[in-house]
Amino acid sequence: MQKSTPVSRYCSNILNRNVWNVTKSIAREDLPIPVSYIVVHELSGFNRSMTQQDCIRYINALQKWNIDENGFDDIAHNFIICGGDENDNTSQPQIYTGRGWKSIGAHCLTYNSRSLG
Repeated sequence: MQKSTPVSRYCSNILNRNVWNVTKSIAREDLPIPVSYIVVHELSGFNRSMTQQDCIRYINALQKWNIDENGFDDIAHNFIICGGDENDNTSQPQIYTGRGWKSIGAHCLTYNSRSLG
């Protein structure tokens, strides 16, 4: 009988907003659950060799830009994947909570109210 491997060995934890020193959102709107779609964006500036501190700085800057320049109430995305080392197969990217599971994002205009981004 083969032993099963814990999922956590292959999957990153989803890190809470407090990990990246979030600025409190201006407002939140509930996302209908379940959602019908997942929207994936590749954000410029991210790369696999970023350290956790690099990711935190980048995500903070992204939230600030989304609020100050775009007029959004918070960071646009529900989740952000960042980090890992492309030269190290044991190093995994981390998943950072943006708006999270329950709030409407601002990632794809016609799909915001029915997707995670």
